[in-house]
Amino acid sequence: MEPEDNIPAIETGVPPAAELTEARAAEAMPLPLAQMDPPEPPETRFLKWAFLSTKGLRAGWSIAAFLALFILFTVLAGGVLMLVTHKGHFGGGGQNNQAAATLSPGSTIAQEGAMVFGLLCATLVMGLIERRRITAYYLGGPRPVCHFAWGLAGGFGTLSLLIGALYAGHWITFGPVALSGIAIWQNALLWAIGFALVGLSEEGLFRCYFLFTLRRGFMESSLGFWLAALVSSLLFAGAHMGNTGESAFGVVCTGSIGFVFCMSVRYTGSLWWAIGYHAAWDWAQTFFYGTADSGLVAKGHYLTTAAAGNPLWSGGSVGPEGSLLIAPVIAITALGLWLAWGRKGAPEQAPVLELASASDHAAVD
Repeated sequence: MEPEDNIPAIETGVPPAAELTEARAAEAMPLPLAQMDPPEPPETRFLKWAFLSTKGLRAGWSIAAFLALFILFTVLAGGVLMLVTHKGHFGGGGQNNQAAATLSPGSTIAQEGAMVFGLLCATLVMGLIERRRITAYYLGGPRPVCHFAWGLAGGFGTLSLLIGALYAGHWITFGPVALSGIAIWQNALLWAIGFALVGLSEEGLFRCYFLFTLRRGFMESSLGFWLAALVSSLLFAGAHMGNTGESAFGVVCTGSIGFVFCMSVRYTGSLWWAIGYHAAWDWAQTFFYGTADSGLVAKGHYLTTAAAGNPLWSGGSVGPEGSLLIAPVIAITALGLWLAWGRKGAPEQAPVLELASASDHAAVD
């Protein structure tokens, strides 16, 4: 038998205690300055703070990019229309006397169609940048067709209520029917298309990507949605200040109904009720009853009406939207929204405001 001293040592792979102590000491020692990451320059930190938040690009810059894209795509669409139609301008819903004289279904469809195209392209591009579907910007939600239909009924019904109140108070008079035969149906259809595009363009501009992104900017506040709704409504009112024949009271009422439209987003979870209401209100006002719409009287209307008496009650050149009677109509609309959807709890389908990861987005698709 060989001596035990000749038995080979077993390799355990564990370094001696002395080596462990030296390795730990080396790990505890700070890295040389040459190997440490250099501090971030203050200007870089400032730029990151100015442009970025924990949720990505700050809301203000997102809105600026969206508006720039909207203008770009709308101008491109307008240029194509000018080439196709050989017109020197596009649109007829402008805010001056010349536009008022040429307001027609065709010009409305051309102008609003270009705007809807610009909005669609701008929203799609921003959605790609933010990795969100276009329906995330209040275009999804539950039962969109049902809400759109209720919006159509509400818009026509409340405008008719306002006209009925004006007629009962002798602040509006009816003249002869302006159309007959097939022209009634042709103009009814063309104006329906035109005002559907108006609903899509105006609601899409002020209460789609814009409202969503404002909501993202105010998300730290418990009143975030309502602050976003207030800003959106003020800008909506300001956009109507240049309309020919518009009054200060009419602008205030426009802002008020804009806030009601934001309420509908909160209560129904989408823009579809507001789009339907907006389209039906304008269709009833401009085509069916033939009244002025924010000071503009269009061609191809069915009935003929004229304001009478005190402009404070009749609306004067502004139309029904300039009458004091519109205030209770707006209040009735807001109350109806709350009774129908709001009192059951606000089901705002505000999507998760954090950016989705690429893998999550692919999984959803």
